[in-house]
Amino acid sequence: RGKAALYTARGINANLRGDLNLQHQYLLKALAQTEAVDFPQLRQHYFLRLYWFFKDDSPDYEQAKVMLDSAAAIHSDNAEFDHNSYYYELYRAQGKDILALEHLEKWMEIKDQKTSEERLSYITEWETKHKTQEKETKIAKQTYFRNALLLVMGLIILFGGFLIDALLKQRNSNRALKAQKKLIEKQATEL
Repeated sequence: RGKAALYTARGINANLRGDLNLQHQYLLKALAQTEAVDFPQLRQHYFLRLYWFFKDDSPDYEQAKVMLDSAAAIHSDNAEFDHNSYYYELYRAQGKDILALEHLEKWMEIKDQKTSEERLSYITEWETKHKTQEKETKIAKQTYFRNALLLVMGLIILFGGFLIDALLKQRNSNRALKAQKKLIEKQATEL
């Protein structure tokens, strides 16, 4: 990948000096370097550089089409690459208006389809988030209600425990008082 970048830089330098032949040679060397690398986007990139070279710098539309065909034949994950836009530019530059229009229509159709898919994806994602938030809110409310109910029940049990304890102490106290009263009455009758 490093040598390909070096050849590209040399090709750009040759272009700036106006040496199109040397630029072409460097672009071909850069492309040759990408064959050893398993990186389809990079190969596609260099085929497109050669396409632009042949289309713009050294108008050779046949060679430009060969390079574009090669770039289009590479199946990569490059979502930005839509060969129809390039074919449109090429045929328009050649004055082949009917072919240019066909590719422009295909390009626009694909763009519209991608836009529709993106919108649908966004709507689906939004609906999923909304439903998830509703569920989370419902769960949070249920959890809050459950916790509040447990707290109230705990307080009732605690209060009940204190009440039972107080009643038992009162009963024991009353028994003790009755026992003392009987003892005092018994002692008073013995005297």
